[in-house]
Amino acid sequence: MILQAIQWAIAQDADIICMCFSLDKRSMVVGEAVRKAALKDIIMFASTGDKGYNVRESWPARFEEVWGIAACTAEGSKTTYAAHDDVAFAFQGEGISVNLNLEDSVHHNNGHSRSEKVEGSSVATAIASGIASLILATRRLIVAYKGVPAELEKASVGHRRECVRELLNRMMDGNQETKYVKPWTVLETTGTEAEDFIEDLDRKLLNYANVR
Repeated sequence: MILQAIQWAIAQDADIICMCFSLDKRSMVVGEAVRKAALKDIIMFASTGDKGYNVRESWPARFEEVWGIAACTAEGSKTTYAAHDDVAFAFQGEGISVNLNLEDSVHHNNGHSRSEKVEGSSVATAIASGIASLILATRRLIVAYKGVPAELEKASVGHRRECVRELLNRMMDGNQETKYVKPWTVLETTGTEAEDFIEDLDRKLLNYANVR
């Protein structure tokens, strides 16, 4: 099932593959599919082991081409249950509120929606994928605004993973020890930090596409 899902994403020319799960055994066929996805410049996130399945080795997160995600607290501290070995990034994965707006939930709650707290590396992985997609969406808006020719934008696709990695590293705010990514340092401001972020993304896009 995992293999077929990755193959489908490759066939659909996906930007991002979000794998909110962790397995304790390495699969050679899944590893080959992961390598093919990386050759297509697809960004891949995967959960590391924690409350659901806390093991020393977490696959597919341990594949070189996949960015393993660990969960941390809102302050960036390691959670007591999450694995933090060999992870690429850490995102908040504790105390996350999720609105339950499904019809059944509303029906059983006197017509009112409710929220629940969720936690774990699966939650952190979903957040990481969402932030990466926002970076890529901003990148495409810059292309449209700048009027970059389609062939040059296509040439820059080979650096999609590199671009997102650099910008996520920037969101760490210099905290390389915990690898805690704090997107709100950029995304919740209209000041110079946000402007610098856009300028940096703009510059990287043009450099990757060899546009001067």
